[in-house]
Amino acid sequence: MFTYPKIYKIMKQHIIIITLVICSLHSICQINHSERFSISDFVMCDALCPDNQIYTYFPALPDATLSQPGQPALPMVSVKFLIPTQSRIDSIKIIGGDTTMVFLSHKIFPAQSPVPTCINCLVPGFTSIDSSV
Repeated sequence: MFTYPKIYKIMKQHIIIITLVICSLHSICQINHSERFSISDFVMCDALCPDNQIYTYFPALPDATLSQPGQPALPMVSVKFLIPTQSRIDSIKIIGGDTTMVFLSHKIFPAQSPVPTCINCLVPGFTSIDSSV
């Protein structure tokens, strides 16, 4: 038959085991992350723009670019990590992969100026491709 002291003893043992497991996992915790991309991940389409030129653009990633207005709007992927408190970063490795050459029949769509969200603000016109790029 179970008595209260026996139950407390079992609970105490479980708490000690759980604490040991958590402490050991915290000391060996490691983040490994890798990203792989293929040309098939980036669907491309052509569009006639206000400057009467046809440009190739990436419809799946319309705003995912770091390009300045007028430069080609190349897609960008960002990855965020949540680093636990009391942790430190030992190293970051960026390993280059294979390169795929893609020949396009048109120039890449130029990045555009942001559209203001305020009422009655002037909306910037279409920014043509920067000829120096």
